[in-house]
Amino acid sequence: MTWLGDWLRELILVVLLAAFVEMLLPSKSMERYARLVLSLLVLLTMLSPIVSMLKGDATGALSLAMDQQEQDGSVLTGAGKGAGSLEKILADGRMLAAGAQEQSLKLAAGEVAGQMRDQIAGSTGLQGAKVTVKLGMGSASGSPGDGAVPVISSVTVALPAAA
Repeated sequence: MTWLGDWLRELILVVLLAAFVEMLLPSKSMERYARLVLSLLVLLTMLSPIVSMLKGDATGALSLAMDQQEQDGSVLTGAGKGAGSLEKILADGRMLAAGAQEQSLKLAAGEVAGQMRDQIAGSTGLQGAKVTVKLGMGSASGSPGDGAVPVISSVTVALPAAA
């Protein structure tokens, strides 16, 4: 943090110097050009940390920081305190994806069952039909990429008893 204090001190000195030089200008015709030069000087002073970082050995500092973090144990290496290994994180991700897929299949099955119940009620006039739909993942030949798609594995319909 000492570099921040040094940078602020340098910036304040340059701004004070610019104000002092501007007060010393004898004529108004030079004032425009002097302000331009002084403004550029202040701007360069403000950008000096970025220039020094670009001029310095940034890759060396970055590799040193990465080595230090690997020694301390980090999330990237999985050796840190409380950090899981990459394999564990991937396994958790797969488990969450499977759970989300199962939940979406149940939701879709409920929607399909509701639509079937409404169609039965509309075509037969019987209310209260119990429809159970089970969805599973399967391959469909017409699907793009021939990946796993939801398919209906079973449908159970229980009609109410006639009165």
